[in-house]
Amino acid sequence: PFSPAAKAKLDVNSSILRIGDQDASSMPFPTLLELLRRPAGEISRITVKMPTEPKPSDLALTHVQVLEKAVTHAILLKKHPGIGYIRLAQFTAGCAEEMEAALDDLEDQGMKQLILDLRGNPGGDLNATVKLLGFFLPAKTAVVTVRTRNPADWETLATPENQRRKRDYPITVLIDRMSASASELTAACLQDLKRATIVGETSFGKGSVQHIIPMENGTALRMTVATYHSPSGRTPHGVGVTPDIIIEPTSKTPGIFSPPDQNSLDNWQDAGLEASLKLFTESKK
Repeated sequence: PFSPAAKAKLDVNSSILRIGDQDASSMPFPTLLELLRRPAGEISRITVKMPTEPKPSDLALTHVQVLEKAVTHAILLKKHPGIGYIRLAQFTAGCAEEMEAALDDLEDQGMKQLILDLRGNPGGDLNATVKLLGFFLPAKTAVVTVRTRNPADWETLATPENQRRKRDYPITVLIDRMSASASELTAACLQDLKRATIVGETSFGKGSVQHIIPMENGTALRMTVATYHSPSGRTPHGVGVTPDIIIEPTSKTPGIFSPPDQNSLDNWQDAGLEASLKLFTESKK
């Protein structure tokens, strides 16, 4: 969410027309990546056509070092006592440890309700996802099944047996059209088991295990070998996860989700956040 592209409000479906003085409209993908990979601090000047804009835009993007940080926000909302907000940007191998530390800290401060924001989260490590789900579900709960063509090879993954804390407070999970893969599994699992209320847009729809086979001329074959399924047996692949509370995107909805600085969250006018707060308020009545 804090990448140069996100800060420039570059839409996900934008087309790169030029990189510097080179025509990129029909450039092979490996060549395009090579041109865009530059040291931190250097500037790439690109021309893009965003689907929301009538004309191409010229952008100057300053390269930054990519940090594999999963939890980008973890805070108690000052105007809403007892309500915590955690933004998980990706499911890295160490995301469960980051999440547990954030939960411990907020709980020690008095958190009684949690808003878990998975908007714009592209997914990531499956084992870390299962471990993370164990923070909110009983031990040894089946949370995902990996299905191949042969049912004899199906594998069901369950939450860890050992759990440090019992967490049974209310949760809302925010998703959008760019929440994919592990994000969708997390939302679908917590929805199936009635552990959280899902708020936002229908998610991306990627629930497959794929192998990439390199080919000649820099191309590759992407082969789907399995699909992920939630406790109810459904897969998000091709259909996404439908929220319990749907928030339709508007013309002001950014293509790339980018939350404000953590200290500005209390004054953030965001439909997903507001829907979660309303839900928590009504549940107390």
